[in-house]
Amino acid sequence: MSTRIKYSCANCSHVISDYSKKGFPVLHTGIGMPTIICTKCSYEIETGLQPWSMMTKKKQIIEILKTTLNVFIICSIFGGLFLGMGLFFLARKMDFHIPIFERTTEEGRFKEILSYLIIGTLLLGYYKYRGYNKYSRWVEDQLRINRKEIPTDEFKDKYPDW
Repeated sequence: MSTRIKYSCANCSHVISDYSKKGFPVLHTGIGMPTIICTKCSYEIETGLQPWSMMTKKKQIIEILKTTLNVFIICSIFGGLFLGMGLFFLARKMDFHIPIFERTTEEGRFKEILSYLIIGTLLLGYYKYRGYNKYSRWVEDQLRINRKEIPTDEFKDKYPDW
């Protein structure tokens, strides 16, 4: 799931994102470095992002809701469908089943499949949140060492929604 938006330097048109932003742009994280430097012309680009510690409580709550919704949508599609169904078929092949569900009834089979979809969503969700937490800590570390701006290439490598 990718949105085809091209981001480039306003000064020299050097491509920053190369059409690879993931998910819905309105749900992308607002945590980040406020200024990035174009690696081609050294132009300062305002990102509209800010570190977690500099956000107001209202912005922090909105950030939590946005990130949770973004991760949930991505993880429901990829984690639930692919990982969850993969686990389900693997469990079927190994003749493993969750004892609380009765495989002989339609309702039991549905609940078993649903539980694997939820397990897949939660596993991928945990993995995705680890990336966001790692990125948030990295931004705070940059603030702590008094680094106010970073090159666009480094931003692209670290920002989780690219």
